[in-house]
Amino acid sequence: ASGVEGSRAACEEVGGVEVTQRNLLEDLRLEPTFDLVHAFGCLHHTGNTHFAFENVMKAVKPGGYLFLMVYVEPEEAGSYAYYNEVDSLHRKLRNLGSAERVAYLKDYLPEEESLHMWFDAASPSIKERYESVEVEGWFTAAGFEDVRRTRTENLFLVGRTRPES
Repeated sequence: ASGVEGSRAACEEVGGVEVTQRNLLEDLRLEPTFDLVHAFGCLHHTGNTHFAFENVMKAVKPGGYLFLMVYVEPEEAGSYAYYNEVDSLHRKLRNLGSAERVAYLKDYLPEEESLHMWFDAASPSIKERYESVEVEGWFTAAGFEDVRRTRTENLFLVGRTRPES
């Protein structure tokens, strides 16, 4: 199932939730009315992550939150092996169709490894990585406060817009 279908299914019982698919590199035509904008693992696949960030952050209402996850540059010596493996897999997968990529990864990975995680990390042709200080700077420049990293792997950041006075 797609992320849109999965989100719709997850929100079915909540009610009052509208799930739509948008091109993050076009004007989203959204007013700043959202308490929370959740951009998980999508901005870094657009080819213009900062522009996509600027588009989604416009939808956050004063006092609301923006939560995002983007790929992070290696930050510790031990993480370089993972990124080298991802890049090597990408070169092996890039000329294969989706079904062939899945089959290759199933053969490549031990059973306990997440096929979805590896497919997402190694398969896309656009997968930009960022230093945490750069993305934190985007939040700060856009007027977000209390910007903090919520997890250590990848770059999970949340920030709150200034409440209206």
